[in-house]
Amino acid sequence: MNDRYEECELGEDVPHLFKSDKVTVSVSVILDADDIDWLEKVGRENGKTVAQVIRDAIASYRVEQPATPVQR
Repeated sequence: MNDRYEECELGEDVPHLFKSDKVTVSVSVILDADDIDWLEKVGRENGKTVAQVIRDAIASYRVEQPATPVQR
């Protein structure tokens, strides 16, 4: 974020003022305890962090065939 917020009016659409040069995005989701436990388990079993497991899951949607739901 930068100090350009002072240039903004309340309610104004200003994402162009705050766009970063980085090509990343942060995604926030609400997960229940069972989902978190499962993600941590998958991470431990594969030597990955929860973030890496989630990135792998998102990347699986890039293939041409539909992703297969994982059974827990």
